[in-house]
Amino acid sequence: MIRLSRRELLEMATVYVVANTPRSLFQGLLHCQAVDRMRREASPEELLAYYDHITARADRSEIVMGLAYGVLMGNVLNTNNRRGHVRIDASRLSWGQHIEQIAQSINPSTQILSVTGEPLTAHIEQIRIENQPSNALIVSAGPDTPNWEPS
Repeated sequence: MIRLSRRELLEMATVYVVANTPRSLFQGLLHCQAVDRMRREASPEELLAYYDHITARADRSEIVMGLAYGVLMGNVLNTNNRRGHVRIDASRLSWGQHIEQIAQSINPSTQILSVTGEPLTAHIEQIRIENQPSNALIVSAGPDTPNWEPS
């Protein structure tokens, strides 16, 4: 597991204490050096094991809670990483599910779906033909109509 310095732990704890909404907690942790390091250097399995260890403890100090949210953030930000994603039970933290939802809304999936098949030009021509009305619109003749003759 990644070793965090006392300064990094205090930074996450400070963000946790100061945050008054899930979004402010997310934004604050997003800028923490420790969260970025966990996201880059720890495997999803390591983050899951560490999260389980932290959230299973009865001690819920500011430092422990900041660390728990930091580990959750490291995992959530790892969602689209090439190393894969291990599902963490975010419901163990009061704002955990909110943090996941915020991360998903600003970090959409980047999967590429490749579809093969026949060229679309034949379908486009067929759509153009089918979308034309079967009966022409009949407009009554009037003075603005070309070749109009009064009766």
